Amino acid sequence: LGGGGGRSALAVADARRYRAFRKDRVLDTRQMAAALRRLRRLTRKGHEEELDLDSTVRETARNCGDLEIVMQPPRKNDVRVVLLLDVGGSMDPHAQLVSRLFSAAHRGGGFREFRSYYFHNCVYGKVYEDAQFERAVPVQDLFRELDQNWYLVIVGDAWMHPGELTMTSGSFWAPSRGPSGLGWLAKLADRFPHSGWLNPEPDRFWDAPSIHAIGALFRMFPLSLSGLDELVRELPKTPRPERRHLVQEVLREA
Repeated sequence: LGGGGGRSALAVADARRYRAFRKDRVLDTRQMAAALRRLRRLTRKGHEEELDLDSTVRETARNCGDLEIVMQPPRKNDVRVVLLLDVGGSMDPHAQLVSRLFSAAHRGGGFREFRSYYFHNCVYGKVYEDAQFERAVPVQDLFRELDQNWYLVIVGDAWMHPGELTMTSGSFWAPSRGPSGLGWLAKLADRFPHSGWLNPEPDRFWDAPSIHAIGALFRMFPLSLSGLDELVRELPKTPRPERRHLVQEVLREA
C-alpha cells in the first residue's frame, strides 16, 4: 500500500501533503493557452447594443436610401470550463507539466467562467477546492450549479488498483457511500457530455485495466500540445451514441 507513486498501490495514504498546482507558471504555457483559447465560442446575447453594419446597409438600400439603423447584441465568449485535477501519489512526477496546463487555463484560457477542483486517484462523491483536501465540494452540488453546457476536462493518469473503481465504499483514505468510483465518473460523463480526459502517461500504458475502463467513459487524450489540440477539436462535439450507451449502462449498474 506504500507511497512513492507505485503503480499498483491502492492509494497513497501516508499523508495528504499534496501540492496545489501553481497558477503563476509563465514558461512554456503560451502554446497551451493558445490552444485553449480556440475553445472560445462567441455568441450574440443580451440587448441590441451594437451596430450591425451589413444589415444597416442592406436595409437602407431596400428603403430607397433612407437610413435604416439595425442594431444587434454584442458578441460574448460563452464557454464555461470546469477542470478536475488528480493530485498526489503517481501524479507527482507529472506535477510540473500539469502546473503549466493549470496556469494556461487559469490565466490564458479566456473562458467566460472557469472552475477547478482537486481529487486523488478517482472521484468519490466529492472534489476539493484545495490540494490539502480540506474544503470539500459534493459532486451533487456541481450538478446543481453547472448545466450541461459546461465543458469538463479531467487531468489524471487514471492508473490505480482496479478496486478503487469498483468499491462502493470509496477508497480507504476517502471513504464514501453510494456508487463506485466508476459510477461517479459515469455520473460526471452523463452530466457533462462535452468532456475529455487528459492523461500524462504515454499511451503505450493505456491498456492498464483502470485506464482502459476510464477511457471507455471519457475520450482520452495525451497531456501534450498535440493532445491538447485534439481535445480542443473534439470537446465541442456530441459524444458518439455507443459511448453514451456505455455511460448509461454503467449508471444502471451503479
